[in-house]
Amino acid sequence: MAYRGDLDAWYNKGYALKEQGKLDQAIAAFDKALEVGPEDARIWTIKGNTLLELGQHEKAIDAYNHVLRTFPDNADTIVNIASALIEMGRYEEAINECNRALEIDPEHYLAPVFLQQAKEKSKS
Repeated sequence: MAYRGDLDAWYNKGYALKEQGKLDQAIAAFDKALEVGPEDARIWTIKGNTLLELGQHEKAIDAYNHVLRTFPDNADTIVNIASALIEMGRYEEAINECNRALEIDPEHYLAPVFLQQAKEKSKS
């Protein structure tokens, strides 16, 4: 039986590995944490961020979607999805996600930046 302490230990290990640039090992640690706490939004978020750094955009979006199942109005997560979509060249979808984030949080600090970026790239 796994305990909350195990989840925190795997999260902390993954975070340390991520900070050291050992991204693949960090993902493995986050996966272990998710075995203990499969609905932990904090772990899904950092796993998504790490996958984004690895250029695994679809997997990052999948991780972020896990967060949105629990917190559907999480503007930060929606903006993370927009960032991944921009990296994939899916600008119209990114624009939609940025607009969605701004509907939730009109003062979001990154949504306008990514919105502008997606609009500019969609024109080129």
